Amino acid sequence: MGTFESEMCRRLWWCIYLLDRRLAIETGRPFLIQDVNVDVGFPQDVSDEWLRICHDSQSSVPNAASGANISSPVPYLIAMTAYSTVIGKVWEALYGASTTESTPSHFINEYLMHLITQSQKEIQREFTYDPYSPTECRTEGLAWWQVKQQLIMRIRWSALHLLIRKPMLHRTLSHQQSSSETIENEVMCMNLARSIIEDFSNVPEEHPKYTFPFLQYLTGATITALGLIIKQPSFKSAYGDLTLEAARSLENHCRMTWVSGRMARAVWKLNQMATATLGTVTRASLPSEESHHNQHRNFPTMKDRDLPQESGIQRQLLKD
Repeated sequence: MGTFESEMCRRLWWCIYLLDRRLAIETGRPFLIQDVNVDVGFPQDVSDEWLRICHDSQSSVPNAASGANISSPVPYLIAMTAYSTVIGKVWEALYGASTTESTPSHFINEYLMHLITQSQKEIQREFTYDPYSPTECRTEGLAWWQVKQQLIMRIRWSALHLLIRKPMLHRTLSHQQSSSETIENEVMCMNLARSIIEDFSNVPEEHPKYTFPFLQYLTGATITALGLIIKQPSFKSAYGDLTLEAARSLENHCRMTWVSGRMARAVWKLNQMATATLGTVTRASLPSEESHHNQHRNFPTMKDRDLPQESGIQRQLLKD
C-alpha cells in the first residue's frame, strides 16, 4: 500500500479494535478480536491535513517531528487502545466465564495493577493518571476536544481501579480479611468514586457533558458511593452532598439525552434511595418513561429495545 492508504487502514483497524472491546464489555459478550492475533502497528502521529497533503502530492508522510505543532487525535487513539487492552484483561479476570472466585485473590490484584502501570508507560503523559497519586489536569491553551480527551481518560483510569477494588467490598472476615483491610478498601473505593464524580462536576455546563461516554462511569461511581454510605454511615458527612449531587446529575442525563427505559427506571430508583439516605431533593422528580418520551416527541418514536442499554459493567454494579 501507499503511505496514505496504509495510515488510513491502521487508523481504521484500531477503531474497529476499540469498538470490539467497547461493545463486548457493554453487552457482556466475548471479544471477537483476540490480542494474540494482533500485530498491526500504530498510525503515525500526523494530522488529517498532513495526510491530505501527502495524498494529493503522492509523497511519503513527513517525519512526525516536522508536524509536531499540529494537533492530532492519534495519541488519544493510542491511549484508548492501551486502555481497551487492559480493561479487556481486567474484565476477563474478574467476570470471565473461567473465573471461579467471587472475589479476586491478592495475586490477581497485583497482576492487574501491574497491567495498568505497564499500559500507561506506552502512552503520552497527558493521558495517564494514577488516582492514588493524583496530579492536576492542565488545560491552559487547549481546545475543548483536547480537554475532554484528557478528562475522560482520567475518569476511565479511576473507574478501572474501582472495577478492580469493588469485588473486595464483598469479602468478609471468613475470607481472612481483617477489619482494618476492609476499612482501608472501603476508603479507597470511596475516594475513587469521589474522584470520578468530581471530575465530571468540573465539566462546564455549557459543554456537552450529558453524553454517553460519561454516563456509565458516573452511574457506577454514584452507586458505589451510595452503597458505601449506607454500609458505613460515617461516610455521610464527608461524601453525602457529593453523592446526592451525582444522583441529580444522573437525573439530568435522563432529561437531556436518550437512555433506555431500563436505565431511566434504575436512575429513578437510585434517586429515591439517595433522597431517603442523604436528604430531600429539591429538584422535580425524574419524569416517568412516558413523559420522558413526550419531551422528545419531535424525534422518531423508538421502542425500549432500540435504545442503548446499560453496560455489562453497569449491570454487574446494579446487581451488586
